[in-house]
Amino acid sequence: MAAGFSWIQRSDRGEDSSAGMWNSTVHLMIRKAGERMEQSVSEALDAFLEAECTSWGVPGMALVMALRGEPAYRCLYGYRDVARRLPVTERTVFGVASVTKSVTALAVMLAQDHGKLSVDDPVVRWLPELQGVREARMRAVTVHHLLTHTAGFPGMAALFRARAESIRKDPDWRITAAEMPDPFEVAPIRDVSGLMAVLKELDFRFLGNPGTVFNYSNEGYALLQEILERATGKSFLEFVQQRIFDPLGIRSAVFRTADLSRMRDVTELYAARAEDGHRIVFHSPVWWDVGDIYSNGSMKIHMADLLRYLEVYRCHGEVDGVRILSEDGWKRMTARHVQTPTGRGYGYGLHVDEHHGVNLLSHSGGIKGVSADVVVAPEAGITVAAAANVAGVPVSQWTLAALNAALGLPLDARVVDYPIQMETAGEDTGLAEYEGLYRSEEGGRAVAETAGGELWITQRGQRTRLYPYAEDGFADATRTLAVRFLRDARGQVWGLFTGVRVLLKSS
Repeated sequence: MAAGFSWIQRSDRGEDSSAGMWNSTVHLMIRKAGERMEQSVSEALDAFLEAECTSWGVPGMALVMALRGEPAYRCLYGYRDVARRLPVTERTVFGVASVTKSVTALAVMLAQDHGKLSVDDPVVRWLPELQGVREARMRAVTVHHLLTHTAGFPGMAALFRARAESIRKDPDWRITAAEMPDPFEVAPIRDVSGLMAVLKELDFRFLGNPGTVFNYSNEGYALLQEILERATGKSFLEFVQQRIFDPLGIRSAVFRTADLSRMRDVTELYAARAEDGHRIVFHSPVWWDVGDIYSNGSMKIHMADLLRYLEVYRCHGEVDGVRILSEDGWKRMTARHVQTPTGRGYGYGLHVDEHHGVNLLSHSGGIKGVSADVVVAPEAGITVAAAANVAGVPVSQWTLAALNAALGLPLDARVVDYPIQMETAGEDTGLAEYEGLYRSEEGGRAVAETAGGELWITQRGQRTRLYPYAEDGFADATRTLAVRFLRDARGQVWGLFTGVRVLLKSS
């Protein structure tokens, strides 16, 4: 993949005044042996990250890692502002998109700790307006279902209406919002009350009974904001600031784009388009807001503070002697409540997995101008946070590579390793039943087709060959893309699970 940018350079680490806090090489204790990581491993990680950023044409990226709360490694690549050649620092504020969901889940668990609500409460107890939703199973949805993305919501464009106003102000929206609805064809909303009114208007059906189908839902996490506010009597922003950020000493975290104006070290935003087979990255400064809905993906923060926040999960809810979340709350939040069709686990606002004998908590986020990821390995004492100022780049692979380096594993060790069967190429294995268009109202779209006994999938203009790894499960040759086709009680294929979302078969 051509970057197309000779002007993107790696920033000089010495330009950051905090550089003395950081080791020039990784000095982490390998989990089993207690040995210091060899310098060659550190250099391999440096080279890997730089090559990835160059290949993807990333304008700026920050990746930082801590061991038992102490700074241990960082890679600061490129610029927060390319035109002015301002380098990325560990205190450059980036958007982190859906990493925000862990903050929302933590806030809900804090409210439960203080007896304000229970995760087992029916959602309609707090949001009686939803009694009017046409889908009768809405009355069986609990707070737990919203936290785990198992309410049953299909992919919807409801929350898009809260984003539409800011997208309308973006001159690049036809490129950056290509897979979303036309922002000028929807009636904008500003808050969760407006979202609930839209849900009452829509004639949608759940994908299954609550608790039976995992489908990543921004609408669900938006509803959690209103539940939290009604249960605590505080605004979402006030509650999160007082109960999470203030006790942790976090100062850079904000949710409103307007609040960025008081900060000096904030990234510009960039976007990408395809041109003559190349990925062209360009300046695209308009942030996409979600009105007054902050709980699904609006947080902006610098990576040093993001690492500080991750201490809550590394330390079982107690950081530097300050109890943020109860031990019981931490256990419930980080339990593996759900296994997705492609083998990942999910708790409350966090993926929960096992990785080469280490429990792993993680979450990624992405939207226009944002790619972000966090990883926590509590037993190993490792936290990793990273963000880039352009969407669609594999930051989650970069944080995992850093974790792998710290654990003494190959940089490309996977959380789920799909045992693809490449020898089936060219065989007639009944692939025709998978063919068709799969889509959601949220904007997701995939086309599955067969040719010569091979299964191919096309998403975002990229056509990829798939190989079987399990019944109805397929992955690409690199095993980084994995999907699973979903069947109903009659054995008919009705949907496609693409990693976190379900697309419905429409033809």
